[in-house]
Amino acid sequence: QEARQRSGLLASGTFLVKQSAQFLLDLVFPPHCAGCGKVGSSWCQRCQQELSHHPIQYHFRELPPMSGVIATSPHEGKLQDAIHALKYYGAIDLAAPLAQRLIVCLEATEW
Repeated sequence: QEARQRSGLLASGTFLVKQSAQFLLDLVFPPHCAGCGKVGSSWCQRCQQELSHHPIQYHFRELPPMSGVIATSPHEGKLQDAIHALKYYGAIDLAAPLAQRLIVCLEATEW
């Protein structure tokens, strides 16, 4: 019981340190929007809205030995920029909106 409490305190302390460090880094090196370059966030409201207005078109095809591949839309433009920012530059706040597109796409399939 006591060990669990210490572990929880350590985890919350580590989280606090990471959040503080991220805040300081954002002050010195503010994030830029992956879609348009605007300073302030990794994915600005305008680019999020612009992408959300693009209908999700799922593309499914089999690529042996895999049973299939799904994409929410062509890998180009702001969507491509967002995926690259997440994948190569660690813009983890892009994970949720990109994951939401995949969820909608996967729910529309019988895969």
